[in-house]
Amino acid sequence: MQAFKVHKAIVEDYKNYLNSFTNIKDVRIKEKVKDAFDQGIFLPEPLLQFNPSFDLGESLQELQIKEPIHEDLKKIFGSYNLYFHQVEAIKKGVNGKSFVVTSGTGSGKSLTYLATIFNKILKNGASQGIKSIIVYPMNALINSQEEEIKKYEINYLKSSLPQDVVIDEKGKSLDEIIAILKTKTQHRFPISYAKYTGQENEEARARLKDDPPSIILTNYMMLELIMTRNSERWLRESLKKNLEYLVFDELHTYRGRQGSDVSMLIRRISKIAITPLVFIGTSATLA
Repeated sequence: MQAFKVHKAIVEDYKNYLNSFTNIKDVRIKEKVKDAFDQGIFLPEPLLQFNPSFDLGESLQELQIKEPIHEDLKKIFGSYNLYFHQVEAIKKGVNGKSFVVTSGTGSGKSLTYLATIFNKILKNGASQGIKSIIVYPMNALINSQEEEIKKYEINYLKSSLPQDVVIDEKGKSLDEIIAILKTKTQHRFPISYAKYTGQENEEARARLKDDPPSIILTNYMMLELIMTRNSERWLRESLKKNLEYLVFDELHTYRGRQGSDVSMLIRRISKIAITPLVFIGTSATLA
């Protein structure tokens, strides 16, 4: 097979590369190293790994028949079959139950809480006020999640376009694609979202204060400040009246003293919220 020839060539090139800067004066050591090269000991044994295969479940369209799922949810996420653990989590979420999802990387854990939150907002209609806080351990994860939600917004806007309308997306940012789509359709994504990490400028903060989004993406340190600073009183008032979901992504990061701090933070938020909260956690490594 060609693959074995390629492998042999790579190994030979790597051996020559290592030999090119190996200059050993001691005869005995030099002989030992030469034997190691000749026998291929300088290379570790091949590492074989198998990706886990997650059990498939139903699609959102199929799930809609049995569960209180809004019909527009499939416009956002698509009509493909979900994994079994996603289906089970969404069933709990749309029925107002808290849940924790522990499954491997790339198994769609974030879809479980986004589908739960989106479904409730779609059913109740878009109204002002913060319905959900999604907490991440790092701002990099917040930025990544915001990009994913923008892709879902694009899916929703595209679903309302006539079939003959084609958008040239090449070389364009997600924000640019959303702006173009908004000129092609009167439909608007019914779910508002924004980052609140402490890195936003005064203009962005003022905009959020005047028109609070349904979903806030933040980190736990910023959430602690939200619950204590006078400048975020407006935000606490919105949480008190409207909050329904509190989500912690990468749940395994909150352990030890940090875990205790987050536990107290959750209690404080629960205490001020008028509506009983649904708690959601996700982790790829939590036992």
